[in-house]
Amino acid sequence: MDHAAALGFAMRILFLPTALAVMAAALVIAGFKVAAIITSVPEPPLPALLTGIGSSSGSTNGCSADIREQNDKLPLAWSPELNRRLGQDFPPGTDVTIFERKLQQLGFKNLGACSNDPTIRSAFFRQHGCFALRPGGLPMGATIWWKLDPGEQRLVWARGMVAFDVL
Repeated sequence: MDHAAALGFAMRILFLPTALAVMAAALVIAGFKVAAIITSVPEPPLPALLTGIGSSSGSTNGCSADIREQNDKLPLAWSPELNRRLGQDFPPGTDVTIFERKLQQLGFKNLGACSNDPTIRSAFFRQHGCFALRPGGLPMGATIWWKLDPGEQRLVWARGMVAFDVL
């Protein structure tokens, strides 16, 4: 066995236990992190407006809500339960300032006006953390769109979509 081969053999013998120990430690640490993530408590907690609602499939571009409702070719993924709650709590004619302030108090972040229609605005709520093993399921994201009457600063309609994050 020549000198280079002997050195390579010695390095493998010395390196292998160290590499295995490092990999084992990494797996243990990763395991604890995964367990902590899977069982973590969602943040922020869901506001009552979003508790117990479901999602539906379809397009999630609420900025073209009026266009899509007119031609009905691309259905939007509105949440029927969320839309019912929004209609009850904030019927057409509600002062937009009051509506937007309430969304902010519930933890929604205002996304502003749609570029194709400045009378349609939106706000987003998102939970963080993966708590698939806890009762209550997966983290939720929700977007609410509303159309305002610019002259009156009143709601024309308010609708929402919900999505659940998957691991």
